[in-house]
Amino acid sequence: MRGGGLTSKDPMNLEAKLIKVMANLDEVSEDDVTLEDIARIVAESDQLTRTSSWPNAFRTYQERDFSFRSKYKYVIIDGPIVTEDLLTRHAGRELYRKMLTTKDRCFVGVIKDTHQSAAALRYHARALKTGELFVWNNLKGVLQRNMGESEYQGDVKDFADSYGEDIIRGVYKPGVKPFGFECLRRDLPDVIALLWIDRNEQPGHEIPFLLEQVDSQLRGRYRPAETSRAIEVSLAGYSNDQLFDEIDERDMR
Repeated sequence: MRGGGLTSKDPMNLEAKLIKVMANLDEVSEDDVTLEDIARIVAESDQLTRTSSWPNAFRTYQERDFSFRSKYKYVIIDGPIVTEDLLTRHAGRELYRKMLTTKDRCFVGVIKDTHQSAAALRYHARALKTGELFVWNNLKGVLQRNMGESEYQGDVKDFADSYGEDIIRGVYKPGVKPFGFECLRRDLPDVIALLWIDRNEQPGHEIPFLLEQVDSQLRGRYRPAETSRAIEVSLAGYSNDQLFDEIDERDMR
């Protein structure tokens, strides 16, 4: 996983960060590896492969922590400010409390693809004309709609009761495509200006220019396919026939 950030003062100098999630090897001694150690590592690795919940939550935490630690008054985040996967973690709720109670900061989350959003949000997005914005719901309402009873309780519910009505989510259409946004209610006037001024002019990509540049530079700097090929070439030097067990069949065509 990868993330990065740009500033308006230096839009060509990307500060990037690679994020790695792996099985815990700290408890394993190289001189005394047991069968139980190997079984645990395999199980943890398999869990990371089968589910994206923990890796996504870790990446989201790193991105929001990066945003919070930046010293700039206005910060644009890729995706909603508050995500459900991170909100269900204690560390995530603590970080969100710090972000949302900072008086001199303005955070806005931009949802670049609304296809996975709630049906009601998508319908409102389709109804927009170019230049229009619609506030659809607040965070508390979103959580009540999306989370089951087992998740929406305890600390999560307390968080929603404390902050959920102050965080609003909506859609806007700066050009040919609608996008979602999330921000504190008090910041809405500033957020409208941030979303509209200095937006990218490419049709279908009319998100804030800096956010578009982060995506573009990260795609150009880090190519997962090239990294995989380099690893495979290195492994091939061991002349191990079992190497082919781990290569994607489509890559052999």
